[in-house]
Amino acid sequence: MLTRVADGPGKKIAFPKRWRLSSAGTHGRRMMPWACAPQQVPVSIPTSSRKGHMESGNVSILLVDDSPDALELYRTVLGDLGLNLITAQNGEEAVRLAKENEFAAIVLDIQMPGIDGYETAIRIRSQEKSRQTPIIFVTGNYKDEQSAARGYALGAADYITKPFRVDAFRGKIQAYAELFRRTRKVIEQMRNAVPGVERERILVAHSGLGPLLKSAGWPDKLGVEIFECNSVSEAIEWVKKGVDLVILGAQLSDGNGFEVARFIRQNEEYATLPIIIITGQSPAEEILHQGFEAGAVDVLAMPVNVDILRAKVQALLSQFRQIRSLKQQYQEIERLKGEIESTRKRLLEIESELDRLASLAV
Repeated sequence: MLTRVADGPGKKIAFPKRWRLSSAGTHGRRMMPWACAPQQVPVSIPTSSRKGHMESGNVSILLVDDSPDALELYRTVLGDLGLNLITAQNGEEAVRLAKENEFAAIVLDIQMPGIDGYETAIRIRSQEKSRQTPIIFVTGNYKDEQSAARGYALGAADYITKPFRVDAFRGKIQAYAELFRRTRKVIEQMRNAVPGVERERILVAHSGLGPLLKSAGWPDKLGVEIFECNSVSEAIEWVKKGVDLVILGAQLSDGNGFEVARFIRQNEEYATLPIIIITGQSPAEEILHQGFEAGAVDVLAMPVNVDILRAKVQALLSQFRQIRSLKQQYQEIERLKGEIESTRKRLLEIESELDRLASLAV
């Protein structure tokens, strides 16, 4: 049970000692426990988060669980992030909300009465508005990697188990919220959007991971090109040349992947690039914090389950594909505007010349 202590406008929640997060695929077949979260986390929960009202202009997260206690935990953990937290206690309600509203991410419990999380995800994915919305499956009954694989096959961006680790969960939600903000900013600059046709380009700045992904058939299965390097300087050069997703090793030959991630996030031209950081061991709290603070969408540990990593990458690329296409369309619009302006000036010059000739004829 959670112990609640009133604290002015907010609340303090005393968590059980073993709230942890484990991510299917993060450690391959060997699921290692992560460090415990702090026992007390003081947060101030906005009124909109407690009541679940939609607010225009805010980034919204949909939280789906049939347990009121679980929803209360989500609101407590995420309540101070400035997000609009919307809750649903069954799959039917979640499908309706996803159809009517735009969410940066959907946190979806698998074990629910009525339609379960898998069926809910299928229905959410069948709707135009929520077709690309990241879905994070949450379960308290993790069985095997096949269960996680089923979730990823349905388009999940992540699959986590209860009990979960608070700081990692918050980091993931913040990353998806920021990606949503940046995507929306790009879309607002566009007049039209068309589907992209180019092959996605994946940069793998990690010693040894690139050949593994190629041998697993990523180029054909995902329709991508994979570029490899193992240094900060090379990674930054590849980013400047143009890539669609970046997988970074925490340790590179001349520095670390966090430097590359910060470079990407601090440059408007590359700011929407999805970033995954790979560490050499189960990430400690400091590494997780560094990764998410630098702008990573996820922080994973070796050995990596290649199939589950591929599903994560596929989900991220489906989002970035739209962003890339919109940027291309925007550039084309700007080019056409330049041509129109040049033509207008030329017409004015011709008109002026005709007036001059007419005056000479008189």
